[in-house]
Amino acid sequence: VSFKKIFFSPSYLSYLSHITKEPALFLAYPVTEEAAQLFIMTFQHLEHKHNILEASECLLELYHSLVPNKMSKKRFWLVYFCITTEKFSEMALLSPRPTKTRAKRHNISPDYACNIFELEKPSESARTRS
Repeated sequence: VSFKKIFFSPSYLSYLSHITKEPALFLAYPVTEEAAQLFIMTFQHLEHKHNILEASECLLELYHSLVPNKMSKKRFWLVYFCITTEKFSEMALLSPRPTKTRAKRHNISPDYACNIFELEKPSESARTRS
């Protein structure tokens, strides 16, 4: 499977660095193993997972320290998406659209709009208005 490159904002990576220092946050998060088994990862989840594990060494280390000895893969990712979605929903998804310079630096197309989770092609109507 080929995944597109995702740019993660510095504020997002900084937040991950902070929360990954607290494994108890993941372990104590109120999600049961039964609920985790019902969690179905979409292609966007898988794409995000692939990219964030490459972008965040601290998350990768936390993942290996918790899975499978202390929690299942599904529970880890459900907790991860719950924690990060809650935090950045509160912050109104801070990450700006990439500038041409930033897009070039990170080897991504400037035609993509960037939020903290994924890159999405702009809608047809947005392209025709420009």
